[in-house]
Amino acid sequence: QGSDSPEIKIKSHKVDEFLNRLILWRAKRFVEDGEESIARFGLDPARIRITLSAKEKKETLLLGSGNEEETIYAKGEEMPGLAMVDEKLLEDLPGSLSDLEDRTLFSFDLDQLRAVTIKLDDETERLEKKEEQWNWAANKDRKEPERWQVNSLLWKLQKLEYLPGASPEKQPSLENIALNLILLTENKDILAT
Repeated sequence: QGSDSPEIKIKSHKVDEFLNRLILWRAKRFVEDGEESIARFGLDPARIRITLSAKEKKETLLLGSGNEEETIYAKGEEMPGLAMVDEKLLEDLPGSLSDLEDRTLFSFDLDQLRAVTIKLDDETERLEKKEEQWNWAANKDRKEPERWQVNSLLWKLQKLEYLPGASPEKQPSLENIALNLILLTENKDILAT
């Protein structure tokens, strides 16, 4: 990335999912070593290059052109031999870095969470967690929520993401926000807002 490019935070589980799919790729058949020039198969230069680096080792997979058998040519850059793989495997590849981007709006550890303050317009409510049960802090006459209901809401909040192409910095002003959540730990430390 250039110095003018914004830094993109990558979500590790999306990279792990991609690598797991990559590991499962299998050759449909192999082309005899030295059979023809790799340029003919779209590998010099390669249409797609995937480089994996680990400590002192680096491997590059070259993906080339397709053919009438609905396959594409693949080759390890430093390895002899050429393989044909199903072209549908290209659907496993991220289209761009933004496909791997972490777009989580906010994150928190459910195990550390002890209080949730919900401000909706001019009303503020607070839930507190004691011995794995959520209770209303101020309104004792109110029916206590079921634990699964609060946890379900919190799990959904953890999965909230902003839209691709947008970033939290480019979001509209929050001056007239309708809902404000504050998530606190037992020590009243703010986990997320």
